[in-house]
Amino acid sequence: MITVVCAVILWKNRIFLEQRQLDKEFPLYWACPGGKVEEGETDHGALSRELWEELRIGALPIDPEPIAVNEFEPPKMRVACRVKQYVMRVRFQPPVAPNLQAAVGCGWFTSSELDNLNKAPSLDLNLEVIRAAMLVNARR
Repeated sequence: MITVVCAVILWKNRIFLEQRQLDKEFPLYWACPGGKVEEGETDHGALSRELWEELRIGALPIDPEPIAVNEFEPPKMRVACRVKQYVMRVRFQPPVAPNLQAAVGCGWFTSSELDNLNKAPSLDLNLEVIRAAMLVNARR
C-alpha cells in the first residue's frame, strides 16, 4: 500500500487547491497539494518536500494528526493508497501565487465555491471535514 499525504492549506475562510495535470491520476480535477511518502520519510517530511518541489512554498502542520484518512485504489495506479490529509499553515502571505511545478492551475476557494469544482476523490470524500476546518480557521 502506498501512503499519500495531502496539505489542507487554509487562509482565513479559503482553501488552496491545485488543478491536476493531464498526465496524472484524476486529470484536471481539483485537489489539495501533496504526494507519495518515500521510504524512510515521515508524513510531515513528505509534505514539506512535496510542497517545496511542486509549489515552492513552505508550510507547517497545525496539528500533528491528519484530519482525514481514506483508503482506495485509483484506476490508473492499480495499487491501494492510504491518503492522509493534514491542515497546514503557509509561510507566505496569500494571495501570492506559488510557482507551479506539478499542476496546471491553482486557486484559493471559499467553502461555497467548492461545490462547483470537479474534485478529486481525496477532496470529495472529506469535504465536510475540510469545511469544518475552514470554519475553525476563519475564526482565528
